[in-house]
Amino acid sequence: MAPRRQNRQYDIVVLGATGYTGQLTVEHIASSLPTTLKWAVAGRSEAKLQAVVEDCKQYNADRAPPGIEIADIGDEEGLKALALKTKVLLSTVGPYCKYGEKVFKVCAEAGTHYFDVTGEVVWVSSMIKKGAPSGGTLATVLGLFDVFSSSELRAAFSPYALSPTPHTEKPDRQSLPLVHALFGSHYDAYLGRLTSSLADTTDGAIVERTWGLLPEIPSRKAEFYGDKFVWKQYLRVDSWFQGFFVHWGLLWATVALALLPPVRGLLKSLVTQPGGGSDRQARAKERLEYWGIAVPDDEETTKKAFVKARYDGSAYVLTGILLAEAAATVLQDDVKLDGGVYTPACLGQAFIDRLDDAGFHFEVETVD
Repeated sequence: MAPRRQNRQYDIVVLGATGYTGQLTVEHIASSLPTTLKWAVAGRSEAKLQAVVEDCKQYNADRAPPGIEIADIGDEEGLKALALKTKVLLSTVGPYCKYGEKVFKVCAEAGTHYFDVTGEVVWVSSMIKKGAPSGGTLATVLGLFDVFSSSELRAAFSPYALSPTPHTEKPDRQSLPLVHALFGSHYDAYLGRLTSSLADTTDGAIVERTWGLLPEIPSRKAEFYGDKFVWKQYLRVDSWFQGFFVHWGLLWATVALALLPPVRGLLKSLVTQPGGGSDRQARAKERLEYWGIAVPDDEETTKKAFVKARYDGSAYVLTGILLAEAAATVLQDDVKLDGGVYTPACLGQAFIDRLDDAGFHFEVETVD
């Protein structure tokens, strides 16, 4: 990375700080990151940014308020100037397929660490190729069909499409147990009744890119998942009927969105718009939990690893925590990464430890 980055005006800039996820990110920085941090909030409206700055005072009275930077995602020169002011830029302005490329580009050219919260795998794929050497969530899904062709979407979501190295075993992430394919769910002795997950392909693409990155990073080679690695994500449900409804509902909804533009137009008019989401009271009642089973590819080993990851709160609040703590990790720890497009897992154990301290807890045990 460019040495001049170390003498920049800010440590962190939150771009899109007046949006839903942006405000949650700002809240965590203001309440939890070191008070010595030099940071700023950025967006188009000075009045709205000033309101965000005022709101920060309630979280930590001893912290100096963040700076205010006026930035328009359509102004590449202005974005370049912003990128040169900071060591880390956190972008919460989506859909990224429409608004993200200029920000990604100027950060790459300025040697600025860049983080975002995109689940737009096809956009990530296009940025990797170009960068070599809540309401917003729903808008993102709908926007992909407007920007990319069906063939581009299929290619980006195919197994290991984002991995920098080919998977010689050619595992099929899309394969399902026969009973699941027919009836929409199946039962696992450790995880319970499972159905298809909307996040399977998006999360899977990131996990599979991690698989391909680890053996290429000298400091991460020992963490490689193995040549036979395959990953699959499901959604836990309470009943067979619920699983059937979710599985087939997702299937037909995907077909309708892909083939029927009027359906996309209707949904755009009905869904919560970007920048909107649940209020603080509702978020406090939410809970996010992941369970996982890791099965060794050594047929002689019968033991499995059972993991739980839990956050008592909203997934959107956790998103803000993930962004802020990732920035803190690259600022304060030697992550031993060269320039490139990485995944969160590449930040290593220091990142995991920070998340645990912030309330996202991981538990692992060995089971037979």
